[in-house]
Amino acid sequence: MLEPIAGLPEPLKGLHLGGTLSPNEVEFVMRPLFERARTEGKRFRLLVEVDASYRGVSAGAFWEELKLGVHHLRRIERAAVVSDVDWVRAGVLAKSLFSPLFDCPIRLFHESEREEAIAWLGETNEHLGQPVFRLLKDEGVLVLEPKAPLRKEDIEAIAAAVDPWLESHGVLRGLVVRVHKFPGWESLGALVKHFEFVRDHQRQVPRIAFASDSHIANIVENFARQFLSAEVKRFEFDEYGRAVEWAVHGVDTPAASDGRPAYAPS
Repeated sequence: MLEPIAGLPEPLKGLHLGGTLSPNEVEFVMRPLFERARTEGKRFRLLVEVDASYRGVSAGAFWEELKLGVHHLRRIERAAVVSDVDWVRAGVLAKSLFSPLFDCPIRLFHESEREEAIAWLGETNEHLGQPVFRLLKDEGVLVLEPKAPLRKEDIEAIAAAVDPWLESHGVLRGLVVRVHKFPGWESLGALVKHFEFVRDHQRQVPRIAFASDSHIANIVENFARQFLSAEVKRFEFDEYGRAVEWAVHGVDTPAASDGRPAYAPS
């Protein structure tokens, strides 16, 4: 079952999925959405709601989806998927990170977060341009604090700030990643840029601290331990001071837990 969602503000469009998606539904519900955008020369933002009855797509529907093509899918400016179905959420995450068909910002929301999803879809692009990093020059520490999905431009800006420092100092003492909830990457291109940055700089960053209350931090921490040469340590979000202290000296100082390093100027 594939049904349009009515009542959404422009430029938002919506699709509700349940049961098994058929070829006719792709042809007569999904395709006109993309064809209209192509004809008008516009992009749109897509809300996709997937309920617990969803069982996937039939073979014919899968073929019809492929026939939509990359150029049609790139009409999507931003997409939000609202679902509590675990396998759907895992599949969307994998596609958003590794499929070249989905080179646009995609975020997952639970059903209880539907209004939050609509609000995110309606945000202006300027909201995504907020600073995501600080270079603490006195301490020689890079602090990442992303609040929106990381863009290619963000990674390029980080490299532009860090590379001159490395040319004159040789290494950063450490990297601190501080997030309540890691927002992910805006697109496949942003993810690739991030991997390239890590590859090119990992030997010049001896310590990486994750200051986060999110369970995702555990996954990232374990991944970093396996694939990076740096020493890695996890802290709670409000232990930013301890995280920076450890990144600088490699020594954990529990007293520095007031939100900033004890030695930092006020």
